[in-house]
Amino acid sequence: MLQGAVDIALITNDVEKARIMFDSAKEIYLDNIHVNNRNYYVAAIFIGFISIAFVCSTFITFVSHLNLKNIADRETLIAIFTFSGMGSITSVLTRLSQLNFKNDMSRKFVIYSALAKPFVAISFASIVYIILQNKLVVIGAFDSDQYLLPMIWISSFMCGFSERFANDIISKVLPNSIIDSDHLTS
Repeated sequence: MLQGAVDIALITNDVEKARIMFDSAKEIYLDNIHVNNRNYYVAAIFIGFISIAFVCSTFITFVSHLNLKNIADRETLIAIFTFSGMGSITSVLTRLSQLNFKNDMSRKFVIYSALAKPFVAISFASIVYIILQNKLVVIGAFDSDQYLLPMIWISSFMCGFSERFANDIISKVLPNSIIDSDHLTS
């Protein structure tokens, strides 16, 4: 199409027709970039989730090997990693139609940002776990120990779904937190 725009401009000397054809070709090209980048983003988020499984198993092996007692038990660690990863994937899939990759020409940036999302989720979920486990913050009316494990699961999922959730909890413990919610993405 771009060659057609050039041909029309050269042959017919009709610059306006060439401009319309060029704009059409440009829009088709940007739509193609957009679709391809979405596909790469979704693939990368799943690769990130698989990477989480590897990191989780490595971390659990490391903790078991060193016989560290002050870290969460194996089942809780698996739940934190799994639910935060699920939150990341759910966040991307529910907002996929709203993600605009039309102007992102760097495929590497798209892939890296998707790969990082599950790892950011794990980091936040780990901090929120520590806060909830030590009862530094109580969420809603669920302050008894019988609700602690489900709250950890839900909170881990929410940390993956929205980094703002984690920031809200962290800011209750550290009111002057260096984490600025205006700079976080949901």
